[in-house]
Amino acid sequence: MDGKKLAKLKEKLYNQTPLLGDRIRQQAAKDLAEIGTPESSNLLATTFVFSKDQNLKNIILNSLRNIKFQEQKCIDAVCQVWADNRDQELGRLIKSKGWIASQPLELKVLVALKTNWVGVIKEEGLAVISPLLNLLDDRELKIANTAKKWLLSLPDLDLQQELSRIAVEENNQKALEIANEAGYVSEFINETALLYFIGEEWDKYREVDPQQELLAEIYYSSSEELRKRIDEKGNTNKRLEWVWAILGGRGKIKKIASVNNQQWQKIINILTANKRWPEMWSLALQAPTVWAIAIIKNLEKQKWLPKTPEGKRNYNYWLQLVKNCSSQPPQGKLVRCTEILKWHTSAIESILITPDSELAISAGDDLIRVWNLKQGQLVNTLKGHLKSVTSLALTEDGTLLASSGRDKTVCVWRLPTGNLVQTFSNHSASAWCLAMTKDGNLLASGSYGETRLWQYASGRLFKTLTGHTREVQSVILSPNDCLLVTAGGMNDGKINLWQLPNGQHLNTLEVNKEGIWCLAISPNNQILVTGGQDNLIHLWQLPTGEKIRTLEGHTGDIWCLAISPDGKILATGSKDNTVKLWRLPTGRLLTTLEGHEDAIWCLAINQQGDLLATGSKDNTIRLWSLPDGECITVLQGHKQPIKCMQISPDGETLVSGSSDKTLRLWNWDLPRLSKIPISLLSKNDHQWIKDTLANQQITEKERNWLILMNELINHHHQQKKLKLAKKRAKKTTNSNIEN
Repeated sequence: MDGKKLAKLKEKLYNQTPLLGDRIRQQAAKDLAEIGTPESSNLLATTFVFSKDQNLKNIILNSLRNIKFQEQKCIDAVCQVWADNRDQELGRLIKSKGWIASQPLELKVLVALKTNWVGVIKEEGLAVISPLLNLLDDRELKIANTAKKWLLSLPDLDLQQELSRIAVEENNQKALEIANEAGYVSEFINETALLYFIGEEWDKYREVDPQQELLAEIYYSSSEELRKRIDEKGNTNKRLEWVWAILGGRGKIKKIASVNNQQWQKIINILTANKRWPEMWSLALQAPTVWAIAIIKNLEKQKWLPKTPEGKRNYNYWLQLVKNCSSQPPQGKLVRCTEILKWHTSAIESILITPDSELAISAGDDLIRVWNLKQGQLVNTLKGHLKSVTSLALTEDGTLLASSGRDKTVCVWRLPTGNLVQTFSNHSASAWCLAMTKDGNLLASGSYGETRLWQYASGRLFKTLTGHTREVQSVILSPNDCLLVTAGGMNDGKINLWQLPNGQHLNTLEVNKEGIWCLAISPNNQILVTGGQDNLIHLWQLPTGEKIRTLEGHTGDIWCLAISPDGKILATGSKDNTVKLWRLPTGRLLTTLEGHEDAIWCLAINQQGDLLATGSKDNTIRLWSLPDGECITVLQGHKQPIKCMQISPDGETLVSGSSDKTLRLWNWDLPRLSKIPISLLSKNDHQWIKDTLANQQITEKERNWLILMNELINHHHQQKKLKLAKKRAKKTTNSNIEN
């Protein structure tokens, strides 16, 4: 239809000329009726809904009644106007005429419900289920009730199964409620079991899956989203069925190797909530050693004891072994270099490890390299900087990496793909240092005389922070991301405090006239520690910047600082070849660690807070126990000074970077073995445990853990022999009966 003509008629429909207006509007309606197109039908129906001219409405209604069944597009147009506005008279017209829209499907189903034409289900098949579910909340109660009625009485199995599929796979609560109320079941028993479990129909679920093997099969073959739903149902309701499914089935424990740390903790919580002490005790002797300890300590806390005298003796024996062990496997002398990574072409300047302990990221030239930490393999090389990379930063979830370089740029990369997603290039000199908020929304990079704040999402420079006269040596964020601290390097010696996210300047701290080499902030965001060329450590109150105290004792530059995760111990490394341990917040000197033959360039404390690693210009790494400062071992192998180090969050690996252009991976075998179920430890693992127990050089903590692991292995072998003997005896009995 001619658009101009339609526009003129539309204008006439709303003509308000005195005396003549009524006649003009009515004539326009008649002209539109004669045109008989979807556009004219839509305009007529819309005018009918909103007009207050009853004579005009009557003319339009009579015109709409004359639309023939074969004029389907006109019918669709009228139905759409009704669907959008729900005019009662228009609805009665559609119902009396028996009209059904042809498209889109959602409109067709809505009109079918209005006219009560159930044939739409047969005509559209499986596609009709989703629109019907959406209409359960329709504003017209009668339509919503009709939709529910149809869904509760779906005529064939395919439709019922589609409803069940939507309930489970699409997390549709309405579909779930309908399926449970109607009693729909799948032709596949595992899908029926899942439907009952997700729908919290626990009695029905146990009837079809009494051993939880079906749920286990579904769980370990399903999508991550569906596993999360199963986890949510099981954990929220403290269901034992979830526990057995995660383990592979009731009494089976076939999937014990697949249970992660978070699931182990939830398993213990659910068994405790249901007071299933015997099952927990049985599981303890099959779990990874670290969780065997947690389970047995939990049983002791609950004051549970086996009923028989023999059972009590056995339990008390294991309880004593567990009490001799620390809650986490020690990172002691049992460490060895497992990989030497040689791809860099210059000294390693920075190392990071992702929170999941899967990837290590290193910078040493103009390239950033990403390594598989478990296998020691190069998995990605990130190319974006034109000159050497100076610093790296990670978001809290490990999905965004930021890097700064001598090429005056800051780059942001997506992990694990390594895609370059943002480049900031407004610095006028090299970008020496970098910090990034936990969510990655704000980055701070230090250069000559300034620090720049960048907004990652918008890709723009947010603010330039001035106040330093030379290179900004260090930038650091408080743990709560509310404060930025910038430190001047050689011949600057100033500290500036900035409020985030607005970048407002709070204070300038005059430290010394030489330079600040290192910064650290306590986990509670209250203490700033600075070290530099004046041989002193300064403690400052945050956010005010008030001086708390100065710690004296070192006779050389302070090159590195580290604060324990609990905020109680400060470790300082110096050019004077020593490391000092101080108590926070008092600043009391605990001990001085001696042994290195040259300056200490880097420090790292593990997440447990009981191990300190120090890297020196003497090419060695030393491990010290905390808080006593006892030297555990010396790691040798690098040919030049150690420049940076990181200990993985899982406690299994120390990564060191050196001026010799290599990275070394040092692995603790005990933490790795402690996370493997006893039944899955290899013969080589068994032999290593026995051989290591014969070693007189191991620490007492390591020995206690190895004794427990060895006893668990022996118990497993005994149980295995016992089961085999019972199986043979049963086979012999059956054979005798047959004879």
